Amino acid sequence: MWDLIEAMELRSRQNDMHSEAIYFRVCYDRVARLKKAGFLSRNSDVGVKLMLLFHRER
Repeated sequence: MWDLIEAMELRSRQNDMHSEAIYFRVCYDRVARLKKAGFLSRNSDVGVKLMLLFHRER
């Protein structure tokens, strides 16, 4: 019984990590598009700030 519960908890954590990885990839893509469009410079830390802002919206 405990093995089943433990396996389900691990599966839940794995799903959470997968969802977070997808979410951060989307944030990264958003910042990359803004850079490509010329809204952000390569040397600016605004991209990092935007990623934090996108993360907060979640």
